Amino acid sequence: ADFRRARPVREVFPELLEAVKHARGRPKLAQTKQHISLRLDPHVIAGFKAMGPGWQRRINEVLARALARSRANATATKPRKPARRRAA
Repeated sequence: ADFRRARPVREVFPELLEAVKHARGRPKLAQTKQHISLRLDPHVIAGFKAMGPGWQRRINEVLARALARSRANATATKPRKPARRRAA
């Protein structure tokens, strides 16, 4: 008799089901990271892992700083166009 009267939880407690659905897991990031396969020297990986948890994040930070420096150097050392000479 009880089983015949049973109804799905989404009918009985729809707001509870929504709250549980939204409360699970980590919030979505505005910009997610991209998964790639990258080959690094074993001593580089061992060095970062030896620093403890978060080694992949630290590798990302080092690469991001190197890229920013590289871009800054590229714009600073860009050759300038020579000024045009005016005819006398």
